[in-house]
Amino acid sequence: MKSFNLENKENLKKLFYKEGFVYVNNFVNLKDFLLLKEIYKSLSFEEMRKDFLMPQSGNTPRHINVIGGKTTNDNSLLMQFYRNKDFINSLTEITDNDVCECPEIVENVIFTCLNREGDTHGWHKDDYPIAVIIGLESPDKGCGGELEYISKDGTKKTVLLEEGDAYIMRSDILAHRVKPLLKETRRTILNFTYSFNNFSVKPNGSAYSFCE
Repeated sequence: MKSFNLENKENLKKLFYKEGFVYVNNFVNLKDFLLLKEIYKSLSFEEMRKDFLMPQSGNTPRHINVIGGKTTNDNSLLMQFYRNKDFINSLTEITDNDVCECPEIVENVIFTCLNREGDTHGWHKDDYPIAVIIGLESPDKGCGGELEYISKDGTKKTVLLEEGDAYIMRSDILAHRVKPLLKETRRTILNFTYSFNNFSVKPNGSAYSFCE
């Protein structure tokens, strides 16, 4: 299964080392992009609405719809994408770490959707080190829903994730959020979370609040 485009891995590796973040245009080929959207649609009846403040990240807001790992892990086709060995090996090259599957199935593969005015995924860092975020639906330009993150050099940066594109982030180190929607539109993403072999994590319970 060669679904994900990660050409110029040496350049991606240099940028990831510098920024802890890389943006990949045309990450998913059209056939598999449509397939991932169909998988999301087929699981959407399991979507959970979340409206709360996350105490583990300074009471930042969560106004968002989530399909958690207990649902996604039962979809064998979706998990083939997540477990693809060539892709994981590419992540190992880019991050210069021995990437492996996230051991926590609650958060290893999730869908999230912002679709109401004011919806947001507030400031936080993740427990596990690598997040691969694939855009399935992009909000209208000028309507919010951009990723905002603090780069390694302390600079605040903003990125609008387009459909079919993706970004790879060192999400346990870089503080990040999705800015509130300014009107009713849709921002839907597929989130693959990965760890490193021999990486020590002390989960604080936020994943269960968010994904269950």
